Order: sequence, then structure tokens, then C-alpha cells
Amino acid sequence: MTGLFESPDVVDTERGVGADFLACVSCGAAHRLSELDRTPSYDLDGSAHGRDDRQSFRSAHAAHRVRFLRRAGDLEVRSHSRGDPMAQVVWQATDGDRSYLVTCERSDAASPRRYTVRRGRLVRHREAVDLDRDVVIGLLDDALYPYSAPAGKLALLVEAWWRRTEEISMDRFDPIGEDRRDPAVQLACVPPCLVEAYHQEVRRLFEGVEALRVIDLVDGELRQDIPIVRLERRYSIVTDDR
Repeated sequence: MTGLFESPDVVDTERGVGADFLACVSCGAAHRLSELDRTPSYDLDGSAHGRDDRQSFRSAHAAHRVRFLRRAGDLEVRSHSRGDPMAQVVWQATDGDRSYLVTCERSDAASPRRYTVRRGRLVRHREAVDLDRDVVIGLLDDALYPYSAPAGKLALLVEAWWRRTEEISMDRFDPIGEDRRDPAVQLACVPPCLVEAYHQEVRRLFEGVEALRVIDLVDGELRQDIPIVRLERRYSIVTDDR
């Protein structure tokens, strides 16, 4: 849908081109637009019934103020992980003029999702990059086996890697998952721009076979397979009910 917008803040308020939601700002109800809005329903005998969910919503709110809204980038707040059917999600959206919050939730796992809208915005109040240090230490131990290194030496390497990592903009990371216990934390592997910096810290602290083993770990599992980087973004919900 993004490509249909002439600019990030433009929504075709008449046709809904490029919009993600149809929202009634009078009563707070919203409908998530989909290609399935006009998909027919079928009876058990195969009989088809035409439907138009978008038009049904507009008819139900014909006497109200209805707006087409588009999501404002990737801004969102989740109560639980993406795989949890009961997760509540709040997105920031716009009609090209005002900012709105669209909430998606359901009463139980068997119920359809319900969408509501209100005036407001999401404000980022924390952004941080960290390493999953316990996982990194375990991977280093495995990589060095049957050799071993003092715990203090491993801790120095992890600390050096963390300092290098926090210097990089969060936009340079490519998340491949999220923390199941904290939906505000995404997980990423070591990006290409950090590989040489990690190598330098390894060579500073290790020599010979040990250094080669740790460098192999960086180039393999840490670069491609195991997300040791934790990207934390937290937002505050600011409402404006005027």
C-alpha cells in the first residue's frame, strides 16, 4: 500500500487509496482495510453471497465523521509477542492532517479482532542496544572447546563487543525476531558493518588458535544464525481526546 501514496502524509480521503484503516472519529470504531473486504462468503452447499465490508462500515456510520487513515511508519506498541492471539496492538496513523491511535484487540482467542480509534500519538521514550551476554558467553565457551578462557577474559571481550555495538545506529540492524517475554525488544544478528570491529577486539585479547575459533564464530553463527543483539524501543501513548 505504501507505494500508492504520493507522500508519507497524504491519504486520498475520498477513495482511500493507500489507506490502511477506515475510521469513524465520531464513535471511535475502525475497520482494517483488506483485499478480502469484497471476498464472497459461502454456505455449506456452496452457495456464494456477495459482501463488501468496507461499504457496510460506511453505511453503518453514514451519519458520522469517517476518515481513511494510513499507518505512520512502523510505530506500534504491543502488549504481547506477535504470536500471541490475545496481544493488543496500538498503531499510530494519520489522515494526512491529524494523528490517531488505532487499537486492535479481541475479547478471547476465538473472537474476531476489534479495531477502535482515538486522537493521539506514540512518543518514543527509550531506545537502547544491548547484547544477550549469557548467550554470547555460552557460544564463546562452545567455540573454544576443548580449550578454555578465564571468565574475566570472556567478560572483557563481551564488554568490548557491546561498546562497539552501541555506537551503531539501530537502523543498521536487520531484526529477525523478537523477545517472546518482551515485545518491545527485537533481536538481530551482528551486521556486516560491525564484523571487522568484532575481529579487532578478538585479536586484542586472544591469539593463535583461540583467536581463529572466535573469529569463525563471529563470521558464522553471530553474523548469520544467532541473534545476540537486543534492540529495545519503548513508546508512551499520548492521547488527545479534544
